[in-house]
Amino acid sequence: MNLYTRPYIISTLFIPIIVSFYSCEDVIQVDLQEGQKRIVVEANLIKDIHQDTKTLQTITLTQTEGFYDTLAPLPAQGAIVNIVNEQGDTSYFEESAPGIYTNNTLLLHDASRLTLHIDYLGEHYQATDHIRQVPKMDTIYIRREKTEFDEDSVWAVIGGFSDPVDITNFYLWEIIHLDRDTIIFFSPGDDIYLNGGVIKDTRINFFYQPAQDALIRVYQHAISQEAFDYYNYLFKLITQPPGPFDTPPVPAKGNIANTTDPAHYPLGYFRLTEADFRDIKVQ
Repeated sequence: MNLYTRPYIISTLFIPIIVSFYSCEDVIQVDLQEGQKRIVVEANLIKDIHQDTKTLQTITLTQTEGFYDTLAPLPAQGAIVNIVNEQGDTSYFEESAPGIYTNNTLLLHDASRLTLHIDYLGEHYQATDHIRQVPKMDTIYIRREKTEFDEDSVWAVIGGFSDPVDITNFYLWEIIHLDRDTIIFFSPGDDIYLNGGVIKDTRINFFYQPAQDALIRVYQHAISQEAFDYYNYLFKLITQPPGPFDTPPVPAKGNIANTTDPAHYPLGYFRLTEADFRDIKVQ
């Protein structure tokens, strides 16, 4: 058999396979057993590094959905949500919209240690976090770059700052599309190799094609090691999804505990951070 006869043989072998693909167009849905619904907590309280005043803080509560659900997650309505500080003072979050709980009287100090309390459907959820100081961003801008994986150039977010000396720091960078109020991307990081150094012109992250003149906000958060581990795991799940023969990933468990029924743990994270941010227009 020579090289000129092989293409013909391969093509004839593929004919019945192609026909079988076109003849199987019915969608098969496996009857999956739906697990117990869980509450999903998005509680990210942010202290602006430039001010120490009361600002609107928001906590969002939703419920997990079934595998085949196509609608948005249902809001967790009617919960009792509050924050307690180290002195025992309580700040309540009012439900301003279904599943959206807000407060504009909570003052976040540099040394704040706060405990989140949520009562929902007869169960109590609780988590504690404290503020860590974040360095100011010295520079932040965007530029076009080509990568070895992309034929087209991408928008890269470039930043620089001075890492504090003799302190182990963990960071979270978030890029938010202000016009749409959505997170474009997030990236966790640490200073294990750069402790006390000056970080210049480092790529915080990149995104593909935002609209011309779009306004984005880049946050630099100071987070705990536990938060770093959590967001790093999420980052890997998003950027490195498992293959068909890999072990299914386990749920990303945050720092919020169900004190009523520990086995019925919630999803999400309670994050209390100091942050610096800059707004940039895509041009």
